[in-house]
Amino acid sequence: MAAHRTHRGEQGVNIKEQIAMGVVALIVVAANAALVMTQYKEMQAAETQAAVAVAQLNAPEAPQDQFRDLTY
Repeated sequence: MAAHRTHRGEQGVNIKEQIAMGVVALIVVAANAALVMTQYKEMQAAETQAAVAVAQLNAPEAPQDQFRDLTY
């Protein structure tokens, strides 16, 4: 099989180089996706912690005599 030549006489990219570039592209895309998912999970955790903190601030504290002893 003859190598593909461009109009300037330069040798084109062969199949092994195309596969290598495809693998590198997949690695880059996967790394970026992992980074985005990590940041998204961290953002969700921060929002949850903030919501819990606000809920604790807004919740009235019940007097201790309103609780029953559940120990046996």
